[in-house]
Amino acid sequence: MRLLARQFIRLDRIGSALHLYQEMIQKDSLDEIAYYQAGILLKLLKKGKEAVLLLRRSEHHFGTYVPWRIVSLEGELYYLEENLALANSYLKNSIIPGRNDPYTNYYYGLCLGEYGIQSDSEAKKYLYKTIELGGVIDSTTEKKYALIKR
Repeated sequence: MRLLARQFIRLDRIGSALHLYQEMIQKDSLDEIAYYQAGILLKLLKKGKEAVLLLRRSEHHFGTYVPWRIVSLEGELYYLEENLALANSYLKNSIIPGRNDPYTNYYYGLCLGEYGIQSDSEAKKYLYKTIELGGVIDSTTEKKYALIKR
């Protein structure tokens, strides 16, 4: 089923892939990858609120241990919804296990810079880490923080 979902994604049949991941979640409520992939696909479909609800449901199933990728994706979604307080909270909890993930570093850096919790130098630290990990920084962010690709 997972292989078929990946094929649907390659064919740009996002809705079909999402349906398969949702079926996987129904069969196994602890399928971390299915939750994560479904959340990503909902994000691509511009259904951020639905993605957040799905990920919140996953927290119920996982109990006290929620996989960091799910926590990080929730932080990204809250950031995109401009809920910086929640975004910061989720991203802060995922930055240590997600230290080698460019997306986690990118959104945490943006959140720190925009939420005003830390100085721009602290935000830059995570944005530079994004670049080091092969992530892409948009030109607006690059100009705002005067980032020079090392």
